[in-house]
Amino acid sequence: MENLSAGDGQRNGADGVADVELLRGIASRDPDSLARLYDRFGRIIFSLASRLLRDARDSEEVTQDVFLSVWTHPLRYRSAHSSPLTWLAAITRYKCIDRLRKSGRRIPCLKDLGGDLRIAALSSRPDPFAMTALGDLARQMRECLDKLPETQRVAVECSYFDFLTLDEIARRLEIPEATVKSRIRLAMEKLKQTMVSSRG
Repeated sequence: MENLSAGDGQRNGADGVADVELLRGIASRDPDSLARLYDRFGRIIFSLASRLLRDARDSEEVTQDVFLSVWTHPLRYRSAHSSPLTWLAAITRYKCIDRLRKSGRRIPCLKDLGGDLRIAALSSRPDPFAMTALGDLARQMRECLDKLPETQRVAVECSYFDFLTLDEIARRLEIPEATVKSRIRLAMEKLKQTMVSSRG
């Protein structure tokens, strides 16, 4: 369960249970943990999907797909890389982009995950605790990413936000795969240092 170790994912919900603890429960095949995670973030994920897809039925299906993916692959979450909510949002964006591509619809510019999350949270009207956490999350993400060199930031966004493989990133950026791997490694080291410094 190394991927589900304590870290930035240790935000507690109104019930006192940390987000990452729910993911541990899901990894143990506890359906109640999945239901609680859905209750906690379902509205935000649906709102984010609606913002990208502009279609209620598609957004409902994507929301269901997101939580099905969490149930099927909970160990893909890495607390060292992001919070559970950021991970859920990244899955949502990936599935929305995939749906838009398959239907031939225009893919919107997707650069500011933090901004998308804030707007989704506002439209879903979650509890004040969630809004505070989202604001802090968005601020930290934006500050950390902004401190990276552009070449490293783009590589990280392609990998963790667009879910591209190293080979796919190399083709998109027209650079060697070894260069992509090096940029992501350096970027993650810098992001980790920045996040640690921001927590004091």
